[in-house]
Amino acid sequence: MKTKRTSGQQGFIKGAVIISLGSFLAKVVGAVSRIPLTEFLGAEGVGLYQLAYPFYCLLLTVSSAGIPSGISRIVAQAEREQKDAKAVFYTAFKLCFLLGMVGTFLMFLLRGVISNLQGEDLRICYIALCPSVFLVSVLSVFRGYFQGKCDMRPTAMSDFIEQTVKGLFGAVLAFIFRFNTLYAVTAVLASVSLSEAWAVLFMLRRYRIARGNKPLFYSSPPSYKQIISCTLPVTVAAAILPLSQFIDSGLSVHLMRAYSEQAVALYGLYSGGAVTLVGLPVAICYGFAVSVIPRFGGQSGERGKVFKALGVTLLVAIPCAVALFFFARQLGAIFFRKLSEERLDILEKLVRLMSFTAVTHACAQTLSACLIGKGRAAVAARNMGIAVAVKIALTYFLVRNQNISVYGMAIAANVCYFLAFVLNLISNLTHRRKAKR
Repeated sequence: MKTKRTSGQQGFIKGAVIISLGSFLAKVVGAVSRIPLTEFLGAEGVGLYQLAYPFYCLLLTVSSAGIPSGISRIVAQAEREQKDAKAVFYTAFKLCFLLGMVGTFLMFLLRGVISNLQGEDLRICYIALCPSVFLVSVLSVFRGYFQGKCDMRPTAMSDFIEQTVKGLFGAVLAFIFRFNTLYAVTAVLASVSLSEAWAVLFMLRRYRIARGNKPLFYSSPPSYKQIISCTLPVTVAAAILPLSQFIDSGLSVHLMRAYSEQAVALYGLYSGGAVTLVGLPVAICYGFAVSVIPRFGGQSGERGKVFKALGVTLLVAIPCAVALFFFARQLGAIFFRKLSEERLDILEKLVRLMSFTAVTHACAQTLSACLIGKGRAAVAARNMGIAVAVKIALTYFLVRNQNISVYGMAIAANVCYFLAFVLNLISNLTHRRKAKR
């Protein structure tokens, strides 16, 4: 019994380290790629890029974000029951293929409507992003399959491939079209679709290698209803945050336009600058969130698993947050070299203000994964929904004040993730007490 526990702990740490390292390297590549993008696109171009990206993330999440977590739970259960996990894969693949096609069609269909709501003509940008919605939906099935088998290497490697291809081609295309901001932004967004295609090809090859061994016995595949019932709550939980980012992209720019001609550039500094830097430690801790999901499911010691995952997350996130606070200007100067002193001052203040979010966001992410692993994704969705509602309300009341301006978004983000962290922690701790009665 002791050996099994030790082995399980080592497996969790190993999986978490692998996917965290891959996610961190991918984020670093993504952050480094911002250097040439900032030079070629400028603050205005980065702002346009960040305006188009949230709607893509929203459709992306609906079509894929909940799928890996949901499938990993089903695959992990099949593994524990010694059933054929490939049956889960085939059913999920058909479902996600269809969802990806629908998501791509919706983005193409709504490109004009969304552009009008955002006040910028971004229709061509959304066309460039359309294929990626389908590709990531398919990619999510592969990731969920391998994560459910506690093999985090394919996910980590595909994430790194995505960012590398996107960074390299994005920089080259931005340079080629640097004299036309809209075309340059569109080309960079097209590199996103190209990067997803490379990741899908990589995962397809890994799956073909992995499926070489035939199972000793076969099991009937799960129904589409089973897949949907498991993945839908997770998808809703994951979609709430990008939905708030999409609302932010329109709301905050609209509010700042009332008193500033640099509204898009200010939003770019927040979303493309501060959020990118603060997201680095969150990306490191992402591995603990992904690795913890297959560890739950009819096993004892759930509270210990929660505290273990949370403890490791805090161990990584707190030093990173301290570094962000004290070296905000240096990091901004390294990754965004073309910024003027005035805009670098704004970025420094935003990063310092949001450094606390690096801890609360990472912890909320890990605790949400614990709830998903326990089959309580609806609770995670409710908690994030409450936090996001508060965030949107604060954004509206703070950003409209010219004296607070873009810093209101940072304050709202701090409150949002702190509230999500507290609610998720309470939900994880109180559930066990109720189960005992």
